[in-house]
Amino acid sequence: MRRAFLLVGLALCRCTVVLTPSRNLPPPPPISVESPPPVVETTVYVEPPIEAPPPVAVRWAPPPMRVEPPPPAPYPGAVWIGGYWHWDDGRWGWFQGRWMLPPQPQLIWLSPYYENRNGLVIYIAGHWSRSTSYTPPPPNVFVPVSEARPGYMGSAPVGPNGVFVPPPPGSRAGVIIPAPIGTPPAVVVSAPPVVRPGMTIQQSVSNTPNVTNITNVAVVAPPGVTQTGRPVRTMVPAEAHAAAGLPPVVRAPPPAAGPSNAAFHPEYPGHPEHPEYSGHPEHPWHPEHPDHPDHLARPDSFAQPQAPNAQPVGSPGPPPSQPSRLSPMPPVQPHTLAASPGPAPSPRPPQVPERAQAAPRPDAPRSAPPPIFHPPTPREQDRGSKRGPPDAAESGRDKDQKNKRDKVERQ
Repeated sequence: MRRAFLLVGLALCRCTVVLTPSRNLPPPPPISVESPPPVVETTVYVEPPIEAPPPVAVRWAPPPMRVEPPPPAPYPGAVWIGGYWHWDDGRWGWFQGRWMLPPQPQLIWLSPYYENRNGLVIYIAGHWSRSTSYTPPPPNVFVPVSEARPGYMGSAPVGPNGVFVPPPPGSRAGVIIPAPIGTPPAVVVSAPPVVRPGMTIQQSVSNTPNVTNITNVAVVAPPGVTQTGRPVRTMVPAEAHAAAGLPPVVRAPPPAAGPSNAAFHPEYPGHPEHPEYSGHPEHPWHPEHPDHPDHLARPDSFAQPQAPNAQPVGSPGPPPSQPSRLSPMPPVQPHTLAASPGPAPSPRPPQVPERAQAAPRPDAPRSAPPPIFHPPTPREQDRGSKRGPPDAAESGRDKDQKNKRDKVERQ
């Protein structure tokens, strides 16, 4: 028995283990995944409706918010609306914020409504309403799906079901931020960007007794949700204009204004049918408007009075070279002296009839009419050609008349 164990031990000692060298195989090539083309964001113009429009279902979540600080209110009673993402023509377009006066004194502005319902975004645009609260569509109500335009690539909503607002500027596309109904989307503008779901908006009721107005909201995020990984808990004003005016963490301006439905909306100031459009016939600066300074029918209070025989401005008068029918004198032809030892005198300009002289030129500036010059008669020329003072001529004339009377008396 002992001998058998010795033989087995000797056999095991003679066994050699041969290790095959490892092959240096190249790593497998990376799998190429085509990234979706970037979404072309644009700005849309929508006239805010009165009362809630019908809801639509969208398969894509709205992009992250944009930074649009409001300017000072232009007049008392103005309400800041927008900006927010609006589903228009098969894509998300940025609705620019603006100050507006309510169409009626009893109307108030309600922010847009976003709801994640099993992967579909139920969207209702912002609108004017007579009620301070909004009732969302019940779950059993069918909401038609509004398909995206061809070529549009977005991100599906990532987050729990319920009402939400878009993520802060610079966040991962598709992440949604749960929020109470009626929360303005601008409350997340000053929050840090997020990379995964987890940030929420919570209501903060005033601590003043007998006052339950919601003046602030709390932006809460656990660790690991934002890009920095730090937890977040900040108080933000619940008013849209106050929240949009806070300094942002990531400055993401609104998209550039592109081709939208603004030019085709009758309420747009640049629309040809808008009363404030400068090209509209009813606009005061339109050339055909009666109040326009250059209108033909508008009287000119600064025009100088014209001569009695002057023709109206703009009417063609007779050519200077042709005599008028009412002119008694033919035009004087220029002539030169044949035996002039010196240089030839300049030709005398033709005489223009009085009617043609009084007519002002259409292109000449309006001024006082020039004085009308009447040529002297032959008798006046002969009288002026006599030498001597006027008293001598009168005394000679009286002497001739006295001689004639004496001659008649002698006869």
